[in-house]
Amino acid sequence: MLSRCFPSTATAGYTHMADRQVISVNGHPVLNLRHMYALVHQLHATSDFIAFEVYCTGGNAIVTTRTSTADETRALTMSLYRIPAPAAQELQRLTPEELAAALASGAAAATPVAGSADGRGAANAAAVASAGVPTAPWPRARGHAGLSFA
Repeated sequence: MLSRCFPSTATAGYTHMADRQVISVNGHPVLNLRHMYALVHQLHATSDFIAFEVYCTGGNAIVTTRTSTADETRALTMSLYRIPAPAAQELQRLTPEELAAALASGAAAATPVAGSADGRGAANAAAVASAGVPTAPWPRARGHAGLSFA
């Protein structure tokens, strides 16, 4: 669940996104918060962009961020909004083995696709591809600053 997008120059245009279900991350269906956290950590280390497909009435939306600026944006957002931690303690305490297990549980449960929760899977896949966001499996992780997931 994308609970809030904190206003900043890096999140311009996304601040209306609140209380949205995250369908997929870079085309990988999200099973639960632990799985999404592991995906984001993995993709942050190996991809130029991270694309979050979020549920919207009338058609899903794709929210993208550059991984190269995510750490700086996160630090700025946390400072500006006085956020004490980038993620819940139980997520921050996950070991590399637990992160790998979370990724494995997602891979076993679903085949990576660019969302089809609203019947627009092909359109969403085309949007991700046109944005230059790769949609193949990756390995490793970190979080993003301006987006808050609950």
